[in-house]
Amino acid sequence: MGRPIANTSLFILNAELTPTPVGASGELLIGGVGLARGYHGRAGLTAERFVPNPFARNGERLYRTGDLARYRVDGVVEYIGRVDHQVKVRGFRIELGEIEACLREQSAVREAVVVAENDQLLAYLVTHAVTSETDQGTLRETFKTALRAVLPDYMVPAHMLFLARLPLTPNGKLDRKALPKPDASLLQKRYVAPVGEKARQVAAIWAEVLGLPQVGLEDHFFELGGHSLLATRVVSRVRQALAIDVALKSLFEQPVLGAFVQALGEKGADVAHITLADREQPLLLSYAQERQWFLWQLEPDSAAYHIPAALRLVGALDRNALQRAFDTLVQRHETLRTVFFADAHQTVQRVIEQAAPVIDYQVLGSTEPPGCRRW
Repeated sequence: MGRPIANTSLFILNAELTPTPVGASGELLIGGVGLARGYHGRAGLTAERFVPNPFARNGERLYRTGDLARYRVDGVVEYIGRVDHQVKVRGFRIELGEIEACLREQSAVREAVVVAENDQLLAYLVTHAVTSETDQGTLRETFKTALRAVLPDYMVPAHMLFLARLPLTPNGKLDRKALPKPDASLLQKRYVAPVGEKARQVAAIWAEVLGLPQVGLEDHFFELGGHSLLATRVVSRVRQALAIDVALKSLFEQPVLGAFVQALGEKGADVAHITLADREQPLLLSYAQERQWFLWQLEPDSAAYHIPAALRLVGALDRNALQRAFDTLVQRHETLRTVFFADAHQTVQRVIEQAAPVIDYQVLGSTEPPGCRRW
């Protein structure tokens, strides 16, 4: 799309009308002296498309184009697609234009269209050269690998169809309704039952975590709706069920059930146990702790990171029970028993084995201490 002309401003914003970073997609909004007043006789559409400029105070407006775009590092605006081509697949809201733009970046792809079909993503591709069935299979895997490098797994189309050309309307625009319907067998992968006790256990775990009735040996975890959080749950349950160590990366490297089960036997014991640090010795600070320590050094009296709270207890207060509750809480969480100090070379932390928190009680009467307020 290029750069804005004189006296025109281009903004690429997210749904909250906040600017997106370079390379991230968002809706293109236009501002400047050339902006129209609105749609003649269509007040509702005018209010929807012409919105107040959040970056100006003089009543300026911006026009929401409905185009999906992004800024390149050289400052050029790149068109991706239409915002209204947004779909929801397996609970994820997806911009189809973003996937299409990534597919068009592949040297073999001339045109690309992505649609949602039966809760799955389906890509229609037109390549620069005629391809055989064998070449198409190779290209599918190549394109999927390239997409997974730049997009979340749930945005990678499960199926890709190759066409000689895309259907167009008489006006030369894409006719999405005329796209050929895929063969039902393409959208329903052949089920291969797991063989062996280990495979059946892992398949059952996948099915339970993904919310599916069954999972076969040839099924792909991420094409079934899996993502990083569900992958963590799967790996945790596999560890418990099979009593073996398995790395989270194993599922990302072998996302097909059969290959994943095979990898469990080969690499299941490669993960080293985390050694518990000696609590008798000073421990190094994490980066987050170093940051907090640095800020405290600058402003030791600052309450920016304090979290005050107030609770109303109904009935007589049992001070002994309250003290026991505090003692139990502090003993359970090492963070509440950790102190920081600077030795000769650096700041370190030490976990105190036993800590006795002191609760300060104050009775509020007619004269309340400063900072206290009766509820």
